[in-house]
Amino acid sequence: WLYRELHHADFGAVLDLMHPKSVDVVVASDSLPYFGDLDEVFAAVSTLLRKGAVFAFNLDTFSDSASAKKEGYQLRHTGRWMHTPSYARKLAAQHGLTVIREVSLRGRGREVLWDDSEQSRDRLVSISGTIFILAN
Repeated sequence: WLYRELHHADFGAVLDLMHPKSVDVVVASDSLPYFGDLDEVFAAVSTLLRKGAVFAFNLDTFSDSASAKKEGYQLRHTGRWMHTPSYARKLAAQHGLTVIREVSLRGRGREVLWDDSEQSRDRLVSISGTIFILAN
């Protein structure tokens, strides 16, 4: 079997339904940029993972520089959250997870902007992200 169950639903609702230590893989593809503080997500996922299981996810990222907010995340005008890679590493360690792969990506993409009159326009912007694979 490739998988016994596949869930496509609200992230928190699915995690609440599952049994502790019952999951081999959690993939959160383009999900976590819609959460600011990721501590509860990491806590829930680490509870679900069996020994040797994997948690793979991506984040929209911003620099770990001094200008980064001390929390390690900030809300963009698009409604998506950006996180520093060090914030994700810190949460991984706090929840007993080890970073086994971290890949930084940089590219260009379109971003839709809305003005006060509800008119939209788009522009080409630089996008930074990171893909993480964690194991327990």
